[in-house]
Formats: sequence, C-alpha cells, structure tokens
Amino acid sequence: MDDIGGRILNPVVMGTLALAGLAYGRVLWSLNLRPTTILVVTAIAPGAIFLLTMWLIRAAQGTPSIIWPALLIDFTVYATSGVLAVLIARRRTKR
Repeated sequence: MDDIGGRILNPVVMGTLALAGLAYGRVLWSLNLRPTTILVVTAIAPGAIFLLTMWLIRAAQGTPSIIWPALLIDFTVYATSGVLAVLIARRRTKR
C-alpha cells in the first residue's frame, strides 16, 4: 500500500465497510446481547485488541507499519456500523 491516507479516506472503502458492518449487525442482533455495554465490548474489543497487539509486536520488532493502524480504523468503522445497526433496530422494536 503506497497511499495509506488516501485508502483510509476513500469513500468507496468506507461505504463497503459500513455495508459489511450492517451484515455484522445482523449477526450481533441474533446474539441478543444485553445491556448495550456488553454488545459494544463483544462487537468491537476482540478485533481492536488483535490489531493493536499486532501493531505493537511489529513496532517492538523494529518494523512498525502504518498498515496496522489503517486496519484498526477500518475495523472500527465496520464494527461501529454493526453496533449502530443493532441499537437502531432495538429502538425501533420498542415502539
């Protein structure tokens, strides 16, 4: 990847991740995780911890890379859109 900044800010990439996050939201909805804190931690923490750990290991080896933070941003967009989809669906089903 030569242009990491351009890739992160690319609207097509962000849109694709957000749409994939909606499918992830469907999976999260089927798990019926309550309360909201449990939903957020279950959805976001594992992938974020993995990517952050990989970046720290690479940095400790002396070869830090900008790719891992970019993937962390991508995963955050993906997981957050899934969580938001579940939260919106919960609000609509309460009515």
